[in-house]
Amino acid sequence: MKHLFPNVAAVVLAVAMPAYAQTSNTKPAARGAPSAAEAKAFVDNAERDLANVSDSDLHCYVRAKLNEKYGDAVQSKTGPIRADLLGNMWSQEWGNIYDVVVPKDGAGLGYDLTKQLEAKGYTPQSMVKTAENFYISLGFDPWPKTFWERSMIVRPRDREVQCHASAWDIDNKDDIRLKACIHVNADDFFTVHHELGHNLYQRAYKNQPFLFQNGANDGFHEAIGDFRRAERADGRLSEATRRDRCHSGK
Repeated sequence: MKHLFPNVAAVVLAVAMPAYAQTSNTKPAARGAPSAAEAKAFVDNAERDLANVSDSDLHCYVRAKLNEKYGDAVQSKTGPIRADLLGNMWSQEWGNIYDVVVPKDGAGLGYDLTKQLEAKGYTPQSMVKTAENFYISLGFDPWPKTFWERSMIVRPRDREVQCHASAWDIDNKDDIRLKACIHVNADDFFTVHHELGHNLYQRAYKNQPFLFQNGANDGFHEAIGDFRRAERADGRLSEATRRDRCHSGK
């Protein structure tokens, strides 16, 4: 039986998948979604736009600075940048190598967020609360009480856990949670804003039919998280939102 099942499954998939793919392509099109050809054209254009990214000024400058620090044996003067040299496990952000790439006569960041958080007596919990308050200031609902009861915000003392920060939507409704081992520092301050951005997105489609209770694309989720995080780091959007709300009487 264990040998039969994969063969049966293969036959079912071979028969069913073409029809499913056709249905999947025609129904979204009827709702105004892009066709497969349009989607492919979008991807092709994006790939073409990114094809010469290694020759961009920023990429070239950072690569040269890393070469200057590590030498040819580690980072070549040409070609791609080694991902493990960018100060982030996924190469998403390059801020952690600011001290390596900042011009000799360039301005510093002007502040040390980690020191400011420590001076203000922040805790992991208050950092998460600050992130929640940011979203509330934009008009979104507070996180549910269960979020605070069921989330893992700091590393437990009684067991080993996977500390990589992630946001969870348990019931596709309001049982949203954060899993992280937060420390009081600048990186984690931005991380909690990013992860609560995921929660925000998760809640946004809780009333949609089941098949639509997920992000249209994983990249959208990450973009929402980083967009919200950038807003918080910048501060201008939240200030503008408060001004608009004030002028409109809301």
